[in-house]
Amino acid sequence: MLLLFEHSLSDRFGIGYNIGVEWDGQNISPAAFLGIGAYLDITERIGTFIEGYNYLHPDRDNQYLTEFGFTCLVSRRVQLDFATDLDLLHLNSYHVLSIGVSWLIN
Repeated sequence: MLLLFEHSLSDRFGIGYNIGVEWDGQNISPAAFLGIGAYLDITERIGTFIEGYNYLHPDRDNQYLTEFGFTCLVSRRVQLDFATDLDLLHLNSYHVLSIGVSWLIN
């Protein structure tokens, strides 16, 4: 369960922050989730973002992760995302590349 917040600071720049808890299905105690990020629209169709987020586990090591990437608006209703996630404390053991598609339904 997460609460997600976003604030536009200008026409091209904004910040987002998130807080919540997440259960992994294995442990009875949830991990706390904290995140903060910034985004910048480079053009009307291309943007970039960076986010730092943490999973604070009650019974194992915490994770301190960073995600950065680009967005591309391919139409008025469809956006592509390209991102990478890194664990800054364990660069050799955790890195993710991702591609996402978002579409406006209404």
